[in-house]
Amino acid sequence: MLPLLGLLPLVGNLATNIMDRFFPKEMTEEDKAAKSMQLQGLLYEQMMGPLTKEIEDLADARANERQALMNAGPIMNGLRAGVTVFGGYVAQGVLFWNALSPYFGYNRVPLSIEEYAILGGIVAFYYGKRLTEKMSGVSARE
Repeated sequence: MLPLLGLLPLVGNLATNIMDRFFPKEMTEEDKAAKSMQLQGLLYEQMMGPLTKEIEDLADARANERQALMNAGPIMNGLRAGVTVFGGYVAQGVLFWNALSPYFGYNRVPLSIEEYAILGGIVAFYYGKRLTEKMSGVSARE
C-alpha cells in the first residue's frame, strides 16, 4: 500500500498537466464552458453512435417482423400464438408434476438444476407476458 501512496503526486501532476493542455490558464470561464460542452458532445457522439445504430436496427427488425405477421396466413398466426401457450402450460405441468408426484406415489421427471431454471423462466415469461398484454390491452385490440 505504501509504494502506491508515492504515486499520488505523480498522478496529480499528470492530471494537472492534462487539464492545462485542454484548458489553458489564459482561457476565460466562458471559453472553458464552451470547450467543455464541445468535448462532452464529442464524447456523447462516440458513446451513443453505436447505440443509436443498434436502436435503429432493432426498430427495422420490429418493422420487418410486423410486416411478416401481417403477411402470414391464419394458420401460421394460430401456430405462433399457440406455441407460447402450449410451452407455458407444459413447463408449468412438469413443475407441478415434480412437486406433487411423490405425494401420490409416482416418480418425478428427472431434471437438472439448469432445466428447472429454464422451465421456471418459461413459466415466468408466460405469465409475465400475459400480464403485460392484459394491462396494456394488447390482447383485446386485435
